[in-house]
Amino acid sequence: MATVTGTIKTPEDAPYTGHVRFRALSTPLADAPDLIVGSDVVVQCDALGQFSTTLRNGRYQVTAGRETETILVPDDALSHDILTLIE
Repeated sequence: MATVTGTIKTPEDAPYTGHVRFRALSTPLADAPDLIVGSDVVVQCDALGQFSTTLRNGRYQVTAGRETETILVPDDALSHDILTLIE
């Protein structure tokens, strides 16, 4: 599983301190001997607008506030800044 990190700011350049929701778009996944079904991963940004979470590889819809992007998480155990994963 890869680690996804990032810093989110508001349009006023202030840190975003709300939740970030990752919704798996690539499920179900076959991960022998299991079948992985989709569920949301929700993380809280800290006072600086920073977050970190681990995700299985695949495509995710990411929502922070009213903004939505799609990311592609690679199949590795590395750490990735969310900006490098946006499709």
